[in-house]
Amino acid sequence: MSAIPASLARLGISDTTVIKGYECKFATYCPPASGQFNTKDDVHVIKEYIHLKDKTIIPNVKVVKNFKRKYWVTRPLHQNHKDKKESEDLAKLQEYTCTQSELSDAVSRSLYGRPGGNSQFKQLAKSPYLYGCDISSTALIKKAYEDKFPECMSPQSTVAVLDIETDVVRGTGEILVVTLSFGTRIYVAINTAFISSIGNPEKELQYLANKHLGKILEERKAKVEFAFFDTPGKCCKAVIDKAHEWSPDFVVVWNMDFDVPKITACLEREQYDLAEVFSDPRVPKEHRFYKYKQGKAQKVTQAGKVMSLNPADRWHVATFPAGFYIVDAMCIYRRIRMAKGNEPSYALDAILKKHLKIGKLSLSQYDHLHGLAWHQAMQKEEPFFYVIYNIFDCVGVELLDEITNDVRSTFPTLCGNSDFNNFTSNPRRLVDDLHYFFLERKKVIATTGMDLVTDDDELVIGLKEWIITVPAHLIAENGVNIISGYETQVSMIRIHLADLDIEGTYPNIQVAANVAKETTLRELARIDGVSERVQRLVGINLSGGIVNAIEIGNMVLGLPTPDVWLIAALNDPDF
Repeated sequence: MSAIPASLARLGISDTTVIKGYECKFATYCPPASGQFNTKDDVHVIKEYIHLKDKTIIPNVKVVKNFKRKYWVTRPLHQNHKDKKESEDLAKLQEYTCTQSELSDAVSRSLYGRPGGNSQFKQLAKSPYLYGCDISSTALIKKAYEDKFPECMSPQSTVAVLDIETDVVRGTGEILVVTLSFGTRIYVAINTAFISSIGNPEKELQYLANKHLGKILEERKAKVEFAFFDTPGKCCKAVIDKAHEWSPDFVVVWNMDFDVPKITACLEREQYDLAEVFSDPRVPKEHRFYKYKQGKAQKVTQAGKVMSLNPADRWHVATFPAGFYIVDAMCIYRRIRMAKGNEPSYALDAILKKHLKIGKLSLSQYDHLHGLAWHQAMQKEEPFFYVIYNIFDCVGVELLDEITNDVRSTFPTLCGNSDFNNFTSNPRRLVDDLHYFFLERKKVIATTGMDLVTDDDELVIGLKEWIITVPAHLIAENGVNIISGYETQVSMIRIHLADLDIEGTYPNIQVAANVAKETTLRELARIDGVSERVQRLVGINLSGGIVNAIEIGNMVLGLPTPDVWLIAALNDPDF
């Protein structure tokens, strides 16, 4: 029998024959290191599950060096077109492989026979002969696992919850408490400056935890571990170390754009290297990193209008190579229910009351206080209870997710093989799916270039201002009567409504008519004597078929209106 790899022996696996297969939960790309390390090697850190034949599942962090990905270039014989195609037949393409870090240079060599140098990849991707580059290497790894081990699929992902409390009394904003809860395990890191007045704080905290959370802890068979540190940075470092040790798939934060930047700022003040703290200890030092990207606070509509985004609509991304992925449970909750409209509030207390019928932990004698005043009173007068309050903020989110299954099930399912950071980008996830859709049909999808607009696009009707609100003067006054006997006093409430744009137009027409770049011979640029506004109306109203036939005939073909026909008929007996 061959020797057991050290990585498996460390997990307690002494015989590879007990392994059924592997599952990839997610992967993180680590570019080549520069500076003192200066290596050309790149690395992918994979959070995987090892499935044993006895149905045991063991989480593991695997480091893969120089993973090779594929891309395709049109063979010289078929390089006879200037415009990009949506896809190309595999038989007309030459397949290449390279690491993710080599992609730009390799593509330049394949297309032009020279290294890419400092060329931006999007500039190279303008070529109409490049295919299969848009999908990320991490998404390719997830799909490769699924294809090789289709039966190794865990029913749910594992979820831990993190929450912090910060000083609102002295005005420092300093972190006082950090809690990480994970099923039966709860770890609480406490800044000793916050509770230094009591001689045996752990005993008092355990008493209060049993008093206020006893039933919940007993039902969950959860044990609370309290740890005390003399600086906020040490509290944060200890909790992140615990996340590495427990290795949940997700570390969930409710409104992470408050907690995560606070934690990283605290660590940096105390001279911690974020890359070292957040990266898994098994990742080579030269490939450790940490990046945080805030979700956009505003969006610009196609018409150019700038709109502020609700905090629940922003998607923040923390990227680092580890066995867990940090996500914002509030944003996931909102995104999954977007079609149902906005909640009155996305505060954790409001959402817990809606689904669990209980709010955040509180003391009745302080019910007259709210918001900042409540937190100030708790920190000054009830610091030990405030720690227990922080614990429930974590356990409460766990209880919520066990009801909604948002993070443990729905979120990863919606992402599919796409990266978690693309959760809010439907086009990105669609293109990832199309990559495999075309491959199954012996085709490869084209690579997106720097500029999606071509010269021909300037000749046709633009993409802006298609979504409009019907002017008020076109609305029929047929609402429900408000006052008996006064028919003109009607409400604006309507029943039996239909939305043609959603139900009958895009994308149904495109699907029914098989509209695509490769199926379109000509595209309408203009109709002489017809304004662009009328062309837009016709483009929409064609979906109504004969219902809009008269209106289209009047506007485009110049046909007389029904009134003109009627007058002509009344005045001419031979009509």
